Amino acid sequence: MTINLQIGHASHVGREREVNEDSYLALAPPAAGSPVDALLLVADGVGGANAGEVASGILVESFLGWFAGNRYGENVHYNPEHADYFIAALKDLLENVNQRLYQAAATRPEWASMGTTATVALFSSDRVFIGHVGDTRAYLLRGGVLSQLTTDHSWVAEEVAAGRMTEAQAQTHPRRNVISRVLGTSPLLRVDRQAYDVLPDDIFVLASDGLTGLVADTEIRAGILGARSLQDACHGLVALANQRGGHDNITVLLGRALPADSRLQGTTAGVGPDGVAVQSVYMGRAAPAAPPAAARPAGKKPAARTAAPGPPRNLRRVGGALLLLVAVAAAAAALAMGAFVAVRDGTDLTVAGQTLSTPLVTGLIAIFAVLIGFLIGYVGRQWLAENRDT
Repeated sequence: MTINLQIGHASHVGREREVNEDSYLALAPPAAGSPVDALLLVADGVGGANAGEVASGILVESFLGWFAGNRYGENVHYNPEHADYFIAALKDLLENVNQRLYQAAATRPEWASMGTTATVALFSSDRVFIGHVGDTRAYLLRGGVLSQLTTDHSWVAEEVAAGRMTEAQAQTHPRRNVISRVLGTSPLLRVDRQAYDVLPDDIFVLASDGLTGLVADTEIRAGILGARSLQDACHGLVALANQRGGHDNITVLLGRALPADSRLQGTTAGVGPDGVAVQSVYMGRAAPAAPPAAARPAGKKPAARTAAPGPPRNLRRVGGALLLLVAVAAAAAALAMGAFVAVRDGTDLTVAGQTLSTPLVTGLIAIFAVLIGFLIGYVGRQWLAENRDT
């Protein structure tokens, strides 16, 4: 059965950031075509000056092209007749974007450390399918109870889960901005996937940590239930996060499942007539209207969001250089051993039919050692320069 979704959305740069690195996408009919009833996506770019907004924008651009054009199946390697097709689809599609980002990051120095979180909610046939990477979140508000559907992939969240830190400590810990899993920083990606039944009046919430880091779950619940509309609720939550300091970009999407027979005009309020709502700096689209932010507090600098280090991008080249060094070192060791034996026994050394005197062998070894030293220093410096920011 088709899900009719009422949608609200808002995003704001916050009070401390120069650029909004959050991107989001909301698709509803007519942009969303059967069997997809609607799609919500929130992405929070990671990398600061290294183009986090580019990473989140590429993610949004990819999903917009796939789902608005009904071409997502071209990149999904699973039987569409299976009931869990969209669980596999979200994994394949997010992995596809991950490869795009990983390859793009190697093309420009300023993109070297870029990445993005992703939380996707895809609605189809009375079910919602969640794909998730990072610390953006998805919630379900059902019967007045707000439940978090996703798990944060961050250093502090893992410490809290292990019992080594409390929630209160995590809120102020110096490493609270370290994300342990994002798209774009490694060729391998683990995607959390879940599926839930959708009931009438269920409200799904997707938000970046600019909201959830400053506004408690109880306040998010109250802000939604106390608002006149989903759009008002989105703007109210953004305003509340800004009142608390707005230290990061703030994005929130809300989707309410309407009864099956509800086909009132404006059921997709907040989405354009083409069924699309999208914000992405990378795509060159203007941000939607949002409550004005207060002036940035004097002397304050926003804490940078970073991804946990991934494997070196130039691992293959480095491996080849190391093998070359090992071969050269082995040859030098063999020659040195021969020279040592010759010097010890007081005899000359014969190499390829040519007799070399002991002083000449000693001089050659010294020159060879200097050359090896220069080679090791050069390769080491190149490796450090290429991998300093990866």
